Amino acid sequence: MPPQHEAGQHNDAWHICMAAGEASGDMQGALLVAELKRRKPQLEFAGLGSTLMQRAGVRLLEDCRGLAAIGLIEGAKKFPRGVAAYYRLRRLLRSGWADLLILIDFPIVNLRLARYAKEHGYPVAYYFPPGAWTEENKRAAPVARYSSRIITPFPMSARAYAEAGADVTFVGHPLIDVLRPAVERREQCLGPSDAAPVVAMLPGSRDHEITHILPALLGAAQLIKAELPGAEFGVSAAPTASKDHIASVVQKEGLSARIVEGTHELLEAAHIALVASGTATLEAAIMGVPMVVVYRAALIPYLHYRYVYRPRLHTIAMPNILAGKKIVPELIQYKASPEGIAKAALRYLRDEEFAQQTARRLREAVSKLGNGGALQHAGDIIIEMLDSLPKRRQRS
Repeated sequence: MPPQHEAGQHNDAWHICMAAGEASGDMQGALLVAELKRRKPQLEFAGLGSTLMQRAGVRLLEDCRGLAAIGLIEGAKKFPRGVAAYYRLRRLLRSGWADLLILIDFPIVNLRLARYAKEHGYPVAYYFPPGAWTEENKRAAPVARYSSRIITPFPMSARAYAEAGADVTFVGHPLIDVLRPAVERREQCLGPSDAAPVVAMLPGSRDHEITHILPALLGAAQLIKAELPGAEFGVSAAPTASKDHIASVVQKEGLSARIVEGTHELLEAAHIALVASGTATLEAAIMGVPMVVVYRAALIPYLHYRYVYRPRLHTIAMPNILAGKKIVPELIQYKASPEGIAKAALRYLRDEEFAQQTARRLREAVSKLGNGGALQHAGDIIIEMLDSLPKRRQRS
């Protein structure tokens, strides 16, 4: 059970457990921690995450880099690590150290943690809940049952969770504020239409994405280079991705491409982007960068996606989901060939009006994510939850 508290004046020295899995969750967790520590410097954090959360001040019980999985085969391989991560955080909750549990996506572990915390009297805030980008969320009911508050960046999931009986708040997406300076710089500095085109390649953050997607992007880049010899190329290295892995693939393909830490600097200068399906598509959309969205995987995970997930999904790219229609091309598995990617990319590079029209449609789509202030609003909810707790007893 959590420690008993005495009623009375609020004490800032609260302890918060957090759990986030893949790169996007690590990023969102780090942003939230930074916001909370800005407002309450004495807050202490521990939990599951990766590089960015650790830099923000979270004491990691387990580095969850590479722990998220797609499909049964990949999930089975990572199951032992997931179980170990779950029990490490559960032991921390059981010790009575924590006052509040914040969960970020990562349902394979976090749904179990939410249930355990609820059963043992802990308040649970679920930030970026599972399937936050869809209205058809089969996990809405259990998340609503075990969460005290749900904080979502997408308006469509707010409706789904409200219908499931959750105390849910739509706060908008933090990337609107995070990317605002980069958006402004891009609008001021993007070169004229006759400038050498810059192609950004964002292959994802997981090792299997780099293995299966990056070679296809580089192959497409070679074809683009043949048509537009002046084109320049950059490859994004996500914070949780293996830089050595990316460098080895780039070297093997023989393309002259700059490897850039993160995505924002690269997208600022890009005329178009070749993007693995995921959070990076949203970053590109906020920046107004026309894109080709791709996804490739090994055969078994692809078949699992094709016959389990695809029948329920009309589209996979976040900008298309927000728009409710296909405004950027999606090339999946065999369609994501170098030839197919290059053909879609060259249409943007050869037709400036089409590229500008796509950029406008992307900005219209992301306008549904609010005008900013998401982190402040999410922080308000977390601090309100802490303030509602009785004053902690002095710990020895």
